[in-house]
Amino acid sequence: MNIELIQLWPLLAGLGLFLFGMGLMEESLSQLLRGSVKSFIRRHTHHPLKALLSGAVITAILQSSTLVTLLVMSFAGAGILGLENGIGIILGANIGTTFTGWLVSLLGFKFNIQAVVLPILALGGLGLIFFRKKSMVRLFGFIMGFGFLFMGLAYMKDGFAVFSEHIDFNLLNGRPMVLFLLFGFVLSAAIHSSSGSMVIFLSLLSEGMIDLHQAFYLVIGSDLGTTMTALISTFKGNTIKKKTGWAQFYINVISAAIALVMMNPISQFISVILQIHDPLFSLVAFHSSFNFLGILFIFPFLGKFTSLINRIISPRETDLVKFIKEVSPDESTSGFIALQKEIGQYLQQAIFTNQQFISSSEQNEENELNYQTLKKYENEVKRFSLSLQNLTLSEAEAEKLELMTASVRYATLSAKDIKDVLQNLESIQYSGVEELSQFNQTLIALQSDLYGHIQLILQDQTQEKTDPPASIKRLILDINQNLSKLMVQMSAHRKDELDFSSLLNLIHEINNSNEYLYRSLELIYSARNHAQ
Repeated sequence: MNIELIQLWPLLAGLGLFLFGMGLMEESLSQLLRGSVKSFIRRHTHHPLKALLSGAVITAILQSSTLVTLLVMSFAGAGILGLENGIGIILGANIGTTFTGWLVSLLGFKFNIQAVVLPILALGGLGLIFFRKKSMVRLFGFIMGFGFLFMGLAYMKDGFAVFSEHIDFNLLNGRPMVLFLLFGFVLSAAIHSSSGSMVIFLSLLSEGMIDLHQAFYLVIGSDLGTTMTALISTFKGNTIKKKTGWAQFYINVISAAIALVMMNPISQFISVILQIHDPLFSLVAFHSSFNFLGILFIFPFLGKFTSLINRIISPRETDLVKFIKEVSPDESTSGFIALQKEIGQYLQQAIFTNQQFISSSEQNEENELNYQTLKKYENEVKRFSLSLQNLTLSEAEAEKLELMTASVRYATLSAKDIKDVLQNLESIQYSGVEELSQFNQTLIALQSDLYGHIQLILQDQTQEKTDPPASIKRLILDINQNLSKLMVQMSAHRKDELDFSSLLNLIHEINNSNEYLYRSLELIYSARNHAQ
């Protein structure tokens, strides 16, 4: 074996181009179809069978079972999607993800794709340069990703061809098959893509570096490895997201067990019944077959499987409420006292959520989770308020309850206003423009100061004033004036280079959020001093 003649760079470059192309296609399609995919999931997942078919279709289009699984986890965590239907989508995704293998084996290995790669890259690159409309940019980004994907495949094929000429593969003979399974698992977990792993296995198989039996074990391991991304995402998720992520893991474990137990019958079915003798098609057919059998095994018992997941993954979330959880809403006196304390705690939670939004300035999963947590907290407080409302209350008690309920509503609206401009905040943070960076830093400093002042007031139990401190109102006015002043200064220097309509909207929403906070604090004071 001549080590000097073995060139790893074509292999690594090919893998890099393939994964980059797949990532670009995935990102472009998810952005292009973001609203469509979400509305499609909402409309077509009311029944488990529809959920399964939807998962297969969406995954085949997006070419990423991991992306679909994470999307399902996000929807389930937000309460948009039930656990049973979410598991149905994941089952469908296991079939949809095999589409990439069929596509690559048909086009990448049986068709001279290199003849059209350069025109595809030219079309995608020129489209990205000359078009500014977001939908067109995403479309040409998808085309560009498609070109990179198959260019990477060509490099890998050529690299493996050279590699195979200088390696003695007799070393693999007699090796335990579990090593191939483990290699498939580690590779798929490392590159976060079972599709990318499949392309590597197809390349190895096409050059005779592995035999079909060894490739079967690699694919089984790869299917298990692709669950790692979802499992990692469960660490910071709520209970329903944990259940969804672990459901995917158990589904793939069951499918892998079926593949190991029925490997010979499946192989016979492919070669004898389906008359598929090409090793590449046989490998892809094996991948599709054992995933399909996994669906047949689980889907008829989907309700029981969901119940089992519910029992295995028990809720470990701490109570959101602090003061009202130990109080009976049937007793109005203690109920009002506990609710009043809880609303002060709720306003602090809303301020914490706003702080997280402002400090990270990104539309990400963690911020969405923070907002959903706040909404769940709001629902708990409102549920308790409704219980009190059903009691026989005096006119003064009813008025006080209305004040406290309105305080919660305004605190939530404050967080919603910041959440609605996270895209603007994110674009400012990553704009690379010095003036916008200064604007962002000033905004963070001013808002942090305001939030700190309000929290100190809420934590001071000795406050006996009838109105919230006027200093808070002055801070809100100062923030609005300072941000507006900065924008005017930027407009004088940058002219048409900045999106001032977005900045105006941002300042407007920030001011609205702050006014809602003040109004919430004001109502807390009013309720505290309201006679019962």
